[in-house]
Amino acid sequence: MAAQVQRHLRLFAYAIPALLIACAITIGAATTASAAPVVTAVEDGIDGICDPFNDIDDPDCWDDEGETEDETNPGWDDDPDYIPPEEEPLAPIDPIEPPEWTPPTIKWPAPPKGAYAKLRANNRTAVAPKGAPKPIKAMIRAANSITRKPYKWGGGHGRWYDSGYDCSGATSFILRAGGYVNTSMVSGTLAKWGKRGAGNWVRIYANKSHVFMVIAGLRFDTSAYGFGGKGPRWRGTVRPTGGFALRHPAGL
Repeated sequence: MAAQVQRHLRLFAYAIPALLIACAITIGAATTASAAPVVTAVEDGIDGICDPFNDIDDPDCWDDEGETEDETNPGWDDDPDYIPPEEEPLAPIDPIEPPEWTPPTIKWPAPPKGAYAKLRANNRTAVAPKGAPKPIKAMIRAANSITRKPYKWGGGHGRWYDSGYDCSGATSFILRAGGYVNTSMVSGTLAKWGKRGAGNWVRIYANKSHVFMVIAGLRFDTSAYGFGGKGPRWRGTVRPTGGFALRHPAGL
C-alpha cells in the first residue's frame, strides 16, 4: 500500500513541471500573435508593398532612378494577354524644296541706231547689220567660220586656224580678223587689253579664267551658258558679268 502511494507521488512530481512548461509556451505564442499588425490589401504606406491602384505615390512603386518600373503596365509584365497601347505615328514631314535659282542677267546696250546683229534660223551663224563698220562685219564673218568647231583647251593659240578653240583663242581669232591684234592672248591679258569700259560695237568681258565678247549686241562665247553646247558659238541670251573686266577695241 505504502509503495503504491510513493509511486503516484513521483509521477505527479514529474507531471507538474511539464504542465507548467506547456502553459508558458501557449501563453507566449498567444502574446506574439496579438502583437503582430494585420495587413490588408488596401492599406497605404506599408514598406515593401506597392499597390498601384490605391497608393500611386508609395515609394515602393518607384525604382532607384525616380521612374516607375512600368508606367503603362505596372505589375503585368508577365501577363501573356497584355497588349501595350499603340504609339501614335508621327505625321510625315513634307520636304522643303529650295527656291528655283535664276542667274542674274543684264541687257546689252543697243549698238548705234539699234544696229543689232541677228542670229540666223540655224542658231549657228549671225548676220551683221548693214550700217556696221567694216571691222565689225569682218569679225562677225570670222566668228561664223568657227561655229562648228569644238571647245579645245589651248586651241587658237598655236595657230590661227585650229581644230578647236578655247575662250581666249576664239576671241583673239576674231579680233585679228578685225585688224586689232597680230598674236593670240590669254584671258588674263585680254582683261587689260584695249580700252577700259564698254565700246559702242564691241564689248570684251574677261578675267583670269574666262573671256567672251558681245559684237553688235550679240554674244559670242565658248561656254555652255545659254544654248548650243560648249564651244565657240553665238548665244542669243545674256549672262551675268560680275567679276569680269569690261574692255573694248579703240574706236569701236
